Amino acid sequence: MPPISHIVRERLEVEHLALVEALETVSPKLAAHYGKFDGLFARLCLLWLCIDNADAIHPPAEISLPTAERVAKFMETFIRPSAVAFYAGMLGGFGRPRGVNRLGRVDRCQGVGRGGRARCPALNTIAAAPDCR
Repeated sequence: MPPISHIVRERLEVEHLALVEALETVSPKLAAHYGKFDGLFARLCLLWLCIDNADAIHPPAEISLPTAERVAKFMETFIRPSAVAFYAGMLGGFGRPRGVNRLGRVDRCQGVGRGGRARCPALNTIAAAPDCR
């Protein structure tokens, strides 16, 4: 990546590390998932480059800043919340709240209980992250 698009990668690397550290004790599975996001970002950048230049005879050799930003936005707005929904739905490390015998499908998918509050403080942290909703 050229130096200017490298800034996007470095910003995401810091965010992913913070998420991994925050979730290690709460949900090791989700933390491990976020630990793979740096490699996923690079692969998605390459995919986006190929898609954007599908008809080019000689595609660019470097990832552009707009491509890196689009991939970062995709990861922040789709992949990250999808991972939370998946792991909260599996109860992978979040556990079942005391007094709750059964969770409905909507509760599992959204990771929230009655009253719209997240069952786990880590979910509140992730939901409060910028551009994550």
